[in-house]
Amino acid sequence: MFRGGITGFLGNLNYARGNTDTAIKFLKTAVEKNTKNPSVYLNYAIYLLQDGKASEALPLLKKAESINTKIMTDKNILVTMGSCYWIMGEIDKAIETLAHLKNKHEYVNANVLTTLGYMYFLKEDYSQAIEFTNKALEEEPESGAAWDNLGQIYYKTSEFEKSETAFSKALEFREDLVDSNYYMGLLYEKKGDTVKAKEYFTKANSCYITALNSVTKEEVQKMYEKYSEVKD
Repeated sequence: MFRGGITGFLGNLNYARGNTDTAIKFLKTAVEKNTKNPSVYLNYAIYLLQDGKASEALPLLKKAESINTKIMTDKNILVTMGSCYWIMGEIDKAIETLAHLKNKHEYVNANVLTTLGYMYFLKEDYSQAIEFTNKALEEEPESGAAWDNLGQIYYKTSEFEKSETAFSKALEFREDLVDSNYYMGLLYEKKGDTVKAKEYFTKANSCYITALNSVTKEEVQKMYEKYSEVKD
């Protein structure tokens, strides 16, 4: 148990510092040693989730929830659990989990509201999607993820000017958003501006892509290759 605590501490420390490969080794060992630190299970679950292994991440989150006593950690566990259900294709369960989180705690941050908005977007309930996304932006006006939500909603409903405005705002606050760059490329493709389309698809291709993105590496790579021969 003591060694599990030390390895868990080292795992969390390296995770916080961005030393992902080192962190994962320590976190995995701590989990195997049945650590009593809930953030170890949470951080390792997030890593698995980003790799698309939601079914492996979910039991770790439930373990974390069962031993956790901190409010902030509880919020992070539940929002990650909601994302697990999304990746597993259980959108209603994801919404139920996030709604439970919202009702359980007096305050939830923009990330929770943004995620809930995106779940309603996937359900094609666009009014609810916009409502929760706007609430996220009221809470955090510079949330790139929330602006990206709006961009995707308006793109889906063919409101392309609004979509471009939202994606531009998203990239103003976070230029490494693969989804916003990708959709900006699609918007410029619609305009027939191949140079700008290439610029955004190139940016998208340079971004870090996980299972939590709305576009896949294959989709991004396809558009990047399509425009790779376009002269600037």
